[in-house]
Amino acid sequence: MARPTDLTEELTLKIRTLVLDDVKYKVIQETLEIPDNTWDTWVNKDYKDFRKNLISWKKERMTKKAEKLSEEILDMLHNVNGKVDAELLRIKQKESEFIRKTLGKDDYSERTELTGKDGKAIEVSQITGMTINKDDTSIQHKE
Repeated sequence: MARPTDLTEELTLKIRTLVLDDVKYKVIQETLEIPDNTWDTWVNKDYKDFRKNLISWKKERMTKKAEKLSEEILDMLHNVNGKVDAELLRIKQKESEFIRKTLGKDDYSERTELTGKDGKAIEVSQITGMTINKDDTSIQHKE
């Protein structure tokens, strides 16, 4: 029978390190001697933000992997023996575009903003005195 385990700050940091190293949950449990029912309780009850942390650490791990792959793609030679590999160049261009739109969104975003005349705020006015008849599609003005 496994010993009872409490989710201490030290244990949380160990779990985080293993999750970031892409160690499977079952292996983490076995390595740190965390019983299945304890792990399940921490996840199901979000004990000390455990479930929230697992999700956050997984996203962090996936982001690091994606960043590493992006760097590998961008560092690939697209010019071999004096000839341009058009497909690889296209892939690199798409990757660069994605990075600019996400990591460099403040400078490269395709975001559009709606403004009023000369960039001023759009004025919003409320219409009052109108009723809509549910059985009719017309709008009636209250007198």
